[in-house]
Amino acid sequence: MGSLTVFMKDGELLTDAAVQIKVKKISTELTKVMWKVPVVKVNDREKLKMLKIIDSKKTINCAFRNWELCEYPNIPQTRKHSWMVKTCSRVEKPRCLIIAFLKKDSGNMAEGFASNYDACSLTNVKAYINSVEYPYENFNESFDNDQFTMFYHGYADFQKYYYERMTTQPYLSKEKYKDLGPFICIDCSRQNDDAKTSTIDLRIEFEAANNFPADTSAYCLLIHDRVIQYNPFSGEVRKI
Repeated sequence: MGSLTVFMKDGELLTDAAVQIKVKKISTELTKVMWKVPVVKVNDREKLKMLKIIDSKKTINCAFRNWELCEYPNIPQTRKHSWMVKTCSRVEKPRCLIIAFLKKDSGNMAEGFASNYDACSLTNVKAYINSVEYPYENFNESFDNDQFTMFYHGYADFQKYYYERMTTQPYLSKEKYKDLGPFICIDCSRQNDDAKTSTIDLRIEFEAANNFPADTSAYCLLIHDRVIQYNPFSGEVRKI
């Protein structure tokens, strides 16, 4: 037997069939964002050391990791494609690649969820840096058959080699990874630093179980090393 829900109104019993629940849509508008940054001050001893460096007029090498986004606006409707991403100097060594795909007709752009990328029946992704492949083994996954453990493992391990952590705390669970953000993270930090090459060619090959849909874009976020020279006396910044 089915259940019957009963409501009270002014001491009178009403069944669920006589009650109409109205749901009101509420929108939130963000008008102001405040970013609080802590101020760090050095003591007098360290300040004197910094003044001596400025007076010496020597340049200081500043190394950091640079983020650069490359886009392939329209992938051919094939199952396998090779994308020559970029040619850069030897100083700008790619340390990590984050690859994602987005269908323009998926409705994400119209609904305002441009960050919800698509799996596109992806099975394998491989990067080539001067003909050296990363990773060495193929993924051999299948998003259509819910087989993407290696893809998710690479996404979860991103925190290990980027933040140098022993454990990981990925933002997306394995269930949400397929629907919201199937990011393909490739660790290419282990490179031969003794190789004397003036340029670095980056190429990505990706393969899917079916043809890539029309109007599908590929995105590759390059995280590579950058070094600049800074002269604290003149304020000059020079790229290396």
